[in-house]
Order: sequence, then structure tokens, then C-alpha cells
Amino acid sequence: MLPSLTHVREIARRVVCASNERQIGLAINMFADGHGGRIPASVFLDPARARSTQHEMITLYLHSNMGYAVLPDWDGLGHLAGQDYLTTPGVFYCPSHTSEHTLHRYASAWQNVGTGIIKGNYHYRGQDAFGRKILSDIHPGSTALVADAMSSRSDFNHKIGTNVLRADTSVFWFYDDGGSIADRLPDVAGSTIPWTVMREIWGRLDKGPR
Repeated sequence: MLPSLTHVREIARRVVCASNERQIGLAINMFADGHGGRIPASVFLDPARARSTQHEMITLYLHSNMGYAVLPDWDGLGHLAGQDYLTTPGVFYCPSHTSEHTLHRYASAWQNVGTGIIKGNYHYRGQDAFGRKILSDIHPGSTALVADAMSSRSDFNHKIGTNVLRADTSVFWFYDDGGSIADRLPDVAGSTIPWTVMREIWGRLDKGPR
């Protein structure tokens, strides 16, 4: 019965993860309503560095020790926390995550914002396939905006698939038992992922569940 129990527990964690992404989607829409239609911005989508920093799109709070010429500030999905669209840090963390980016690890940084970087378990796209960042310009039913962390293979929360948030706030399960996503990710967290690989992965997710 042990394998069955393990499977049931993972299904339960997957449901919580999907709920987290759904809340993130609603918050993105509220954020856009209050910011001229723009979804949360990320320094990692700056054209000067976007081709080499896609793996950093799990970052919620920047800090000077990251080496970027920006002031410490919220970034990407972190803007939702910084502007109180999401007030519970746990929403940014998947219960199936077993790698280094846990809520426990960043607990002190959440309690004392500005003392260090904060990363989460969800990968933010920050735009659609054409680089558009205005929500009304993004096709809602065929644009994936958030998925499991893809900065490394160990960050890929559910191993055999990922919950995916679309621009219309719907969430679906993408089954990746063949490794079409996981096998393209680096083994070591923080390793650069070619932008062409990330573009291909997001393109697969845009197509919907499988």
C-alpha cells in the first residue's frame, strides 16, 4: 500500500500547487487592473540580459549581492507580495518542492524584507510568445504565464509534470512523463538555460494539457 499512499499524497500536493497558481493568476489580473494593463515586470526580461537570465525568473526579491545594477526591490511575481495583492508567502511555494528554494529557507528574508534575496517555486514568464506585457494584448486561453520552477531539474516540483497557469487564470496539468521539459533543464541550480530552450518549453505549455 505504500506506493499507493505516496501517489495519493502527491496528488493532494498537486491540488494545493494548482490552487497556489490560481491565486497567483487572480493577483496578476488585479495587478494589471491597477497598472494600466501591464503584468508584473522583471529585470530579467531586460533585452540586455534576457537571453541569459531566464533561469532567474523564480526570483521574487532582488538584492545587491545578485550583481545586477538595480536597487534591491521586488521582482516578477514578487511585485504581487510587495504591493499586497498576495499577503501569504506560502502561496509562492509548492508543497512538492524538495530542492533548495523552500519557504523555510527564506523565512527570515520574508520577515525582514531587504536583508536578502527571495526565490520561489514558480517560474514566471512575464510576457507572451511575442514579448507582449499588456494583459489585454495577450491571448488569454493559449498563453502560459506561470509553471513549476525550471531553473534546474531539481527545482521541477512534480518531476513528471507541471501545473500551468494561463493568462485567463485557468490552471491545467501538463503531463511530462516523457521528460520533454525536465530533460532540457540543467542539473545544477543557477546554471544558464539557453533562451531558445525556454522559448521551446513555453511554446509546449502554450499548447495546453497533454
